Amino acid sequence: MGTCADSWVEVSQCSLQKALKLGVVCLIVTLVCISFLNFNKAGKFYPKPKRLLPFAGSVGSDRFPSAWQQFTIPFSSLKDEQCTPAKDHLNIKGLPQIVQQWRILKCRENLKSLFRMYDISGREGSIVIDSKLFKAKVLGWLGNDTDLFKQIFKQQLIVTYNNYTKEETVFNPLRAKRPLGDVPTSELDELKRLHIQTNTSCDFCNAKRFTARDPDGRMETPLSITAANTFRYRAFHQLVMPKSHDAVAWNETQLIDMFNLSQLWLEKQVHKQPSYVFPVIDWDLLPPGGASQYHPHLQVMLTPDRYPGVVENWRRAAFDYHRDHGRNFFTDFISVHDMLGLTVRHRSAVAIATLTPKKENEVVVMAKEMNKDYLQLLYAVLRSYIDDMQLYSFCLSMALTPFADDPSTDRYYTPVKALPVFTRVVTRGKLSDTRSDISSLELFTFSNVNSDPFSLIQKIQQSVLTRVS
Repeated sequence: MGTCADSWVEVSQCSLQKALKLGVVCLIVTLVCISFLNFNKAGKFYPKPKRLLPFAGSVGSDRFPSAWQQFTIPFSSLKDEQCTPAKDHLNIKGLPQIVQQWRILKCRENLKSLFRMYDISGREGSIVIDSKLFKAKVLGWLGNDTDLFKQIFKQQLIVTYNNYTKEETVFNPLRAKRPLGDVPTSELDELKRLHIQTNTSCDFCNAKRFTARDPDGRMETPLSITAANTFRYRAFHQLVMPKSHDAVAWNETQLIDMFNLSQLWLEKQVHKQPSYVFPVIDWDLLPPGGASQYHPHLQVMLTPDRYPGVVENWRRAAFDYHRDHGRNFFTDFISVHDMLGLTVRHRSAVAIATLTPKKENEVVVMAKEMNKDYLQLLYAVLRSYIDDMQLYSFCLSMALTPFADDPSTDRYYTPVKALPVFTRVVTRGKLSDTRSDISSLELFTFSNVNSDPFSLIQKIQQSVLTRVS
């Protein structure tokens, strides 16, 4: 008993029993292995991955559009006085203290809103300097400021990370004091030199003779003119430039005219090719910003399928944010910065000094549409850079809302009503600077930023008050 008999029938039955037992053992081992692979280091199961579906509802359903929150510019979120950040904390170093204040005072809504979108941490980096000669040199770099010199040994770092755009910024204001090398000329002198050097040989000043055009011709206003980019980035790609040569002396009327002409050109192209629905306008000013010409000019593009590159990352952030929280990413983006006092409003538009700037002095400008309010606010931001901060070079990218709203062709469909027009703009290096402001950090890892968003927003506020009405 208990062993296989000698008859072939009993042997066959026994073999089958063994095979079944072996199969059960293999199944159990397989399940155990799968379970083990789903454990994390703490011995807990990883949460089941969220299904990344193209749509939040069925295509063509009347209920689908209502599932998304429409983009709106919220009223100021600074409603609870006790949760208003203390004035002595209104700087980037004080950001961890603001978060701690909210924890102590149980400002739950503030904390929930902030950490839904951001991860924020304070770090301390220590150094030791043994050499007296090097100590003297570092003190000189810091303008012989002994208070700053004391801070060099225990440096306060603030790290901000956007959970949805995946952008990370490290703030260390002391890095702004590191050596720059010899500065040969002043910024104004260098600006004048560039103007004189290019004034008589500028292709854009005589655009009809020295630039290409689209097969169907140019578009022109009394203040601006279009040209086809001789070396295109995209199938639909146009230059829009003011007729004035000066890189920094343009006024509000000229700026609005350039962007309005860009809008007209985009609308014309989408009629020719309806599948090209994602419009972007870029503007690089002066050599530190990557401009090939001194003469100001916009790069206007229209793409199918998605926005180009980093702009698309923000649309997909909105998709993921809606999937996770059922809320509008851009509306909450404004609210979070409102709570920290990092916004300025001009009628139907808002400017934000973002917590994760891509580079120095980044401001994001948002509105439901590119209207006069929006362009006036953008003008106030740019003139603050040029006239108040003497930072003449900048890079700008504006994403207009898509021309079509078709969920059937887009895996990351986000309704047009859920998207704003938004512009990201940063200042670039000085004309007379001997170093690049972009390194492997910004290209491949994180952004190192020395400017303080809290100080920046005060300058933008003042510019809005004095320059637009």
